[in-house]
Amino acid sequence: MMQEFSQRTIDELNQKKLFKLLLPPFQSFLESNVDKEIEKTRFAIYKSADARKNHRQPGNTDTEQLLQKAREIDQEFLRKASSLSSAINIQYHDIERIRKNRIDRLLGAAYHILKKWEDVPQFRVVVAGLYTRKQFHTLLYDILSLYIDETRILSNSVKIPRNLSFVRDSLLQTIHSVMEKVAEELAIELTGKIYKDRGL
Repeated sequence: MMQEFSQRTIDELNQKKLFKLLLPPFQSFLESNVDKEIEKTRFAIYKSADARKNHRQPGNTDTEQLLQKAREIDQEFLRKASSLSSAINIQYHDIERIRKNRIDRLLGAAYHILKKWEDVPQFRVVVAGLYTRKQFHTLLYDILSLYIDETRILSNSVKIPRNLSFVRDSLLQTIHSVMEKVAEELAIELTGKIYKDRGL
């Protein structure tokens, strides 16, 4: 989902005249950022599976461990991407409330899906048994929306050339408007695939 979201966002941005010149560095940022988030999501799923294996629900300790892991992933990303390490100053006090909310949503959803999946092998049947169509759409959109909120804060921390600073606000607003549009479209599309032919 995250890779599709990122690619669709970039494709949409490529249609904007403003980005003919400015998109390349932001495209690299968006692609690298989504790769980080996929890794964080993977750890959240593993954490949910571990909780289920040990017959407990994920709790605050799991969330705090994932927040710490997310910081480590961020720092490793910055060390590898030397061109970005001096251009991004991550302000954790600004993003961790949003990040915690998203981790909690991922942990809860993954836990309940994995639990039911033990008895019901079809993923679509599992999801339809846990959520109404509207609830599942809201879950997907909320996860993407929280990612957009976090990206908004991170992108505000990216340094851009001084001669382009006058277009910064317009640039970022365009990016986030496109992301919100793509998030809604993708949430609708993925929900449709799950509930296709189910009359729900």
